[in-house]
Amino acid sequence: MDEKNSIISFSGRKRDWGCWKIRFLGMAHKKNFRDIILKQTATPSENQSTMTTEEKEIVERHDMGFTELMLSMKEDRLMMMVANTVSSDHPNGDLLNAWDKLCMEFSPKDVSAKLDLQDSIRDTKLEFGRNPDHWFEELNQKLTRLNVDFGETLKEEEIIHIMLSNLPEEFDELKMSFFRQRKSIV
Repeated sequence: MDEKNSIISFSGRKRDWGCWKIRFLGMAHKKNFRDIILKQTATPSENQSTMTTEEKEIVERHDMGFTELMLSMKEDRLMMMVANTVSSDHPNGDLLNAWDKLCMEFSPKDVSAKLDLQDSIRDTKLEFGRNPDHWFEELNQKLTRLNVDFGETLKEEEIIHIMLSNLPEEFDELKMSFFRQRKSIV
């Protein structure tokens, strides 16, 4: 199968949502529109009379993302829901609104699941003798789930605080050095 033209199909079943969303965001990264879906890059209105080259490129990536999202819907009802999601800024299809509609319908809404995940992130400790790469990967997976399932992203400072507070006591000297260095910067 040609990876460049492959479509990541979504069945329309809630149980498939989490894995499909991760795959779709991976493909979106590969095809260079993930930043638009995750609202890290603002998409200009398609109705502007003049656009810079950069704005045109962003609109093209937005439109490609919209098409990918629409075509990935196996179920006709979902494909039509995406296809009919338009706005005054994006009359040919609004990627962000379509993505938000899908997230509203399929993402977990259970507040206790979100709180459990947040607690799990805060409690992800590096045990003595454990490979730090594995610990970091576990933490990163949980942070990704928080973003994918609940649309929440922790600030870099929060992540650093979580990481430092979950290091074993063998790293106390490193922690103290870090905090001394931060105080001298502030």
